[in-house]
Amino acid sequence: MNASAEKTYDILVIDDDFTSSSVLKAYLESKKIYQVSVEHDGQTGLHRAASEKFDCLILDINLPEINGYEILRLLRLRGIQMQVLIISVRGREKDIIMGLELGADDYLIKPFSMPELNARLSARIRRSPNPSGHYQAGDQKVNLDELTIESLGSKHQLSAREGRLLKIFLENPGRVMARNQILDLVWGVDYLGTTRTVDNFVLNLRKKLKGGKITIETVRGLGYRLQNKNSEN
Repeated sequence: MNASAEKTYDILVIDDDFTSSSVLKAYLESKKIYQVSVEHDGQTGLHRAASEKFDCLILDINLPEINGYEILRLLRLRGIQMQVLIISVRGREKDIIMGLELGADDYLIKPFSMPELNARLSARIRRSPNPSGHYQAGDQKVNLDELTIESLGSKHQLSAREGRLLKIFLENPGRVMARNQILDLVWGVDYLGTTRTVDNFVLNLRKKLKGGKITIETVRGLGYRLQNKNSEN
């Protein structure tokens, strides 16, 4: 009998809650497509995330030794662009925005259901290819191969999710993109989050594009539109 083996994905979980991380590991590995490693402190988790290859990092914020925000900041600073899904009891808007600004691809507030986590994880690693391409407007350069924006002498690192979102705008200049449409294109039709996710990511992109020719404007009641000031008469 011929049977093709389904691809497996290596997941690293950094969470100091032994019980919930054990349940998470058992649940994901029951799906037969995930190999899950677990670390319970920030220092060890950072070392493994930086030195080994994983398809996705599931990262708690409140950790001993080094917190999750610092782990994420250091990983992105080193150019490590694996998918990062934050799981945290911190559910305030400023906490979520901070995680996204540091380069997280998604943010899930505890407590959450395992099926929701699995759906988001699947959307992260199985559906969304890495963006690519080079764009320039005036002195502003966007390199989606390296996930960077250079403008006014400064350089900003993009997360893979930010890169995919920006690519959608760059390929549709001047076109109004509805929030639900953006969710389907960037996060996948089975994404369980809300359009607030789009708003948070657009906010982060605006900060990194600030001062350049490329801007993302809000079209009230409709969505967002990319404007290239370099093309204006």
